[in-house]
Amino acid sequence: MRRMARGRLAAALMMGLVIALLPQGSGRAQERAPLPVDGETEFYQRVLTLPGASLQAAPDAGGRVIGRPAVFSIYYVYDRRQAGGRDWVQVGADAYGRVDGWLAADQVQDWSTMLVMEYTPVGQRRPVLFFDEAPALSAAVNAADPQQTVAGLLTAARRGSPEGGVVSFEEARGVTGGVGSTEGGYLMPILDFERTEVDATGVPVTLLKIASLNSEAEAQQRRIDEANRLAAEAERERRIKEALPKLRIGIVFVVDTTISMGPYIERVRDAVRVAYEELRAGGLLDRTSFGLVAFRSDMSREPQKSRLEYETRVFQKLEPGADPGRLVARLGEVHEATVSTHDFSEDAVAGLYEAINDMSWDSFDARFVILVTDAGALRGNDPRAKYQGVDILNIRELAAQKNIGLFPVHLISAEAERAGNVAGARQQYQVLGQADGLTNYYTAVPAASVDEFLLKASRITSVIADTVNNLDKGKLTQEVDLPLNPDPETVDIGKLIANHMFNAEQRYIGRIENNKVPQFFAAWASDKDLQDPDRLALKVSVFLTRNQLNELGRRLDAIIAQAKAASTSPETFFDLLQSLAAATAQDPGRHGADYRSIAELGLLPAYLSRLPYTTELLDMRPADWLNKGFTGQQAVIDELIYKSTSYRDIAASDVWKDLGAGDRGLEVHAVPFSLLP
Repeated sequence: MRRMARGRLAAALMMGLVIALLPQGSGRAQERAPLPVDGETEFYQRVLTLPGASLQAAPDAGGRVIGRPAVFSIYYVYDRRQAGGRDWVQVGADAYGRVDGWLAADQVQDWSTMLVMEYTPVGQRRPVLFFDEAPALSAAVNAADPQQTVAGLLTAARRGSPEGGVVSFEEARGVTGGVGSTEGGYLMPILDFERTEVDATGVPVTLLKIASLNSEAEAQQRRIDEANRLAAEAERERRIKEALPKLRIGIVFVVDTTISMGPYIERVRDAVRVAYEELRAGGLLDRTSFGLVAFRSDMSREPQKSRLEYETRVFQKLEPGADPGRLVARLGEVHEATVSTHDFSEDAVAGLYEAINDMSWDSFDARFVILVTDAGALRGNDPRAKYQGVDILNIRELAAQKNIGLFPVHLISAEAERAGNVAGARQQYQVLGQADGLTNYYTAVPAASVDEFLLKASRITSVIADTVNNLDKGKLTQEVDLPLNPDPETVDIGKLIANHMFNAEQRYIGRIENNKVPQFFAAWASDKDLQDPDRLALKVSVFLTRNQLNELGRRLDAIIAQAKAASTSPETFFDLLQSLAAATAQDPGRHGADYRSIAELGLLPAYLSRLPYTTELLDMRPADWLNKGFTGQQAVIDELIYKSTSYRDIAASDVWKDLGAGDRGLEVHAVPFSLLP
């Protein structure tokens, strides 16, 4: 959003936004509980503090001030009352019964949605507009000519004379700075939401009421003279230009080294060698580092056990400042296998998993993983997979947590066609290459042409080399226009690389920006691009504590177990769920035989029903389950296993934030809607 605070704002936000559900497994006796939301016993009322809030010892306008909490601090609400003609809330910092004092109701904002928002990458979408009221936003969503209408609203806002209910807008760059639960992510609480759709197309849209900190300086900025404004902009440009040469790029190639891959391994080496020479000539070798992971497949049986050599092997670690020439040398050691694997599909997931988790990415601002293979990937439920339960969707989520761009290069060979492997592999790698609902990084090489692959590999490395040269001169990558789903055989992979580089540069700029803490305001925005609603503009997540995520995983695992138990008699699935619901409910009598959907059984946390999303699982009824047949039922189970695995991956990762509670179970992370059951 325009001229918002980032460093101190993000810190204040992260110190404030803790989900206030009853902590599971805390082991603490609770003498007094906060007020529940609408009578629900699973979660409590919370408020966010506004600028100028004063914590008082008693509900009295003249009472003793005992503290001044930071903006967007969160408190549990223990009591509400009127005193001296003013509404007050009694609050505490935790849900264990400790009361800290009283806050005037007009100094807090109710926050019971548990939701936070962050911008999607700025490439391939337009800046987000913020409106004073939902009807004004709805009018923009359904404008007869959205291109012209929204462009006019943005132009007016940039001139400092907003119209049509617009109160603010997202800057074209540097919008994701600060420290959030995702690296470089800028999180803002969502206070309310409305589900709607575009009248002309039926595309679903969610209108979000977002709390933020409105720049007092924004109004002042419009009042200062043009010379000062230009001077400030020139100073900003100077700082950015000085910082760009310090941006570091990390690239890991994940290469299939099974039989028939020899020529492609050589072409990767040729392309890297050319980039190496160009970087060396410019004295820029320290700006880019390369890694290399090779993968094959299962070695549990002969002849693979004695002759396949490895399932995965890291030939080159991603190391800051490492000479890219080392990768050229390492590639000389890589050769294709001398024995076939057990199936045409290989363990690409294992190679990707190690590239993401076993490489040190922290020192790199722009991050790329290039997958090169002519085969599909073993599924996470395949007993021959190295990492059981880890599938393509898990890999995509792990990469997203680290802002790593995944670029699958799919070699479509005659052998793969004969093996019936192409369609399934294409579907897997299109899922892998999805980039925040904005475009797709999947590309394909028809007929597995070695020459065509060399062109793609050379294009990747040449764009990287050109980018490094431009950054050294203080030049930013230009935004690239890409369709939502590019043709994988004809799209210029260099443009895909440039698009991810553009987004990485915007995050980098956001981190070096330094604005003043502004004032609070709430405004409405669309989760979709107003000019192209097929593209996502705002990514919504739910803030969960570690305890809550573990509890969600436990409940989901129970549903998975019942689904597996009913695999031979699918008509018994809902009967088993019914029994489970009755066994775990505080009031078993409420679960009679007249159930309609999984959501209504109460097996999953109640707060899920309050979120602006729905899934096939939540809405599923007995007839829906039976109509899926065995294949469809297995697909549902596989997706649930993927999500359960994701919960365990998140729990074991370092993305959690301790906000001062001193309780590991109350550390928080923003969990994307895509991972909810």
